[in-house]
Amino acid sequence: MEAVILGAIQGLTEFLPISSSGHLVLAHRVLGVEEDNLTFDIWLHVGTLLAVLIAYRKDLQSLLAHPTSPVWKWLIIGTIPTGVLGYLLHDPVESLFQSGSSLPWEFAITGIVLYLAESLPRGNKRIENLRTSDALWVGVCQGLAVMPALSRSGLTLAGALWRGMDRTEAAKYSFLLSVPAIAGAALQQWVSSSAGGHAPGLPEVLGAGTAAIAGYLAIFWMLKILATRSLKPFAWYVWILGAVVLALQWSGRL
Repeated sequence: MEAVILGAIQGLTEFLPISSSGHLVLAHRVLGVEEDNLTFDIWLHVGTLLAVLIAYRKDLQSLLAHPTSPVWKWLIIGTIPTGVLGYLLHDPVESLFQSGSSLPWEFAITGIVLYLAESLPRGNKRIENLRTSDALWVGVCQGLAVMPALSRSGLTLAGALWRGMDRTEAAKYSFLLSVPAIAGAALQQWVSSSAGGHAPGLPEVLGAGTAAIAGYLAIFWMLKILATRSLKPFAWYVWILGAVVLALQWSGRL
């Protein structure tokens, strides 16, 4: 049951702009689940990666069929700052994950970013029309989201909207950029653990499967929201959650 709950949280919050890692840290605290189970975390990443691969299978097939597509260039350029920041921030971020002390402030920042991005005039730029500065900017946003409660999808979506991208195209770019980011995170955890010599058990299978299903649904929910509604409710959600977490920390209950 804990595996299913954590898988659902990972899948939903990876693609909704409310921070999967922040929610998982909270879920670990509430459920009393061991937080250094890298094997299980790896399989959660595999589940969310599978969700993107299935949801955007046609786009990915097209990219594989057209290796000279400009989309490849922008995915590579956007991934570079993510990798650099992930490497540079690894040690301090690990301590933040262990303490959870920064969660309220990072939830607050995520909300501010979403609120400001929603206040911008709508653009019409497609992925094919990006510039190097656009891809680097979105990649930096994704790299900063290694912090526990800074939402990867939220920051990359906001970063793309700030650069004048069409909302649906911004979502597509954000989700396609998540493929190397999620795969890289899983690989880094794999290297850091002894998971290579162990077959997945029932918790890993359940967690990954639930994350894949929840993530797939979250992707299409997010696309519908971007097409018809505002991101501001998500901003209010993370602000309220951050305030609750801060109150629990100050009271000594978290």
